[in-house]
Amino acid sequence: MKNITCKTCHQVVYGRNNQIYCSQKCKNAFHNDNYRKRHRKALNALKQIMANAKKIESLYRRHGSIVLKSKSFVEKGLDPAFTNSNRRDGVFEFDDWLLKEIGEDAYMIIPPITFNENE
Repeated sequence: MKNITCKTCHQVVYGRNNQIYCSQKCKNAFHNDNYRKRHRKALNALKQIMANAKKIESLYRRHGSIVLKSKSFVEKGLDPAFTNSNRRDGVFEFDDWLLKEIGEDAYMIIPPITFNENE
């Protein structure tokens, strides 16, 4: 029997001849890392969408449902390139939060239906 080393931790693997991981933990770690590498762009975009949603929520908690210019959103760190969708009716979706275009360069924050202001 030849010595086989684990693909993740490089320890000697005991067991079947075709076994390539020393444990389920190492196997999962290898595949999770591989998944993150393959889907890095999508995962980063999702992180940015979620960060945008938090910034919009923060603005809503501070100002309520007021009209703001796009410049105000960018100044607060919101990246308009990262949305779930840009609908034809002038609504931009950030997770469950919406920005509705109500005029030239003017947007209103629309909270999620399930939003509880007391939280």
